[in-house]
Amino acid sequence: MEWTKDEEIVLARAWVYVKSLGPSNPILFWRAVAKKYLERRPAGPHRSKHQLRTKWGNLYGEITTFHNFFSDYRNARPNETKMAK
Repeated sequence: MEWTKDEEIVLARAWVYVKSLGPSNPILFWRAVAKKYLERRPAGPHRSKHQLRTKWGNLYGEITTFHNFFSDYRNARPNETKMAK
């Protein structure tokens, strides 16, 4: 079943929230992500921890690709602060 943008946003926010708490055990980490996701999820199908982990893996890959492109673009531009002085 397709994920909605709202579900993706809720998953990303749940991941960021739990990551900020710092649990290092992967089982406890994803249990906490699933709990936070379920507290805030929009209407739709139930998503298992496995589905959350799989979807996050796909999203994380897309986020990393965007971040790398953006960083390359930013680093390739002249430093406007230095030019203004």
